[in-house]
This record gives sequence, C-alpha cells and structure tokens, in this order.
Amino acid sequence: MSSLNFDQLKCIDCDCPKTNWVSLNNFVILCDDCAQVHFSFGSGISQVYHFNQLLYLPHVYTELLSHMIENKAYDAWVENSENVLLLNPSLNLINKNSSS
Repeated sequence: MSSLNFDQLKCIDCDCPKTNWVSLNNFVILCDDCAQVHFSFGSGISQVYHFNQLLYLPHVYTELLSHMIENKAYDAWVENSENVLLLNPSLNLINKNSSS
C-alpha cells in the first residue's frame, strides 16, 4: 500500500482532508471522527481499518482499493454517495453535515 497516496483523499462522510481509515466493505475513506461512528455500526455494516493495518489484510482488498483510487472510481463513489443518502434517509446518521 505504500504506492498509494491517501493525502489527496477526503473523508466521504464529512469532507475532512485528514484521513487515516478505510471501510473495506464500503470502500470509503474516513477521518478519525467518522471512523468512530463506523466502528459503532459493527463489522456487519462497516469493516473499519487504519491505513497501517492494510499491510496485514489479504492482498485482494488492498489491490482492489488501489485499483479504485487509481482509476478514479473512488471519486465516482463519493459523488454518488449523496444520491444514496437522498434515497435512503435513514443513512443520514453517518453524514455529520446532514440536516435530519
């Protein structure tokens, strides 16, 4: 994972530029505060790992994450996450900027 540059990625939930976490089953990048919220959901909903832990995960996860970021798939996911929240208002619990 050392070839990836996470510095350019913002938290999907709050747009914070300082990210240290990834939810592998959702393939989203998170800041420290939002990672705590995702931890509270449980691993059935969000499997949260610190970037340093990625070295110990099966290679397929890190390879897929790398591929998504390099091919701008992550950017498309972030852009469409707002549409998902509009369609599923109950998911606004994870969006700190939500008005509901």
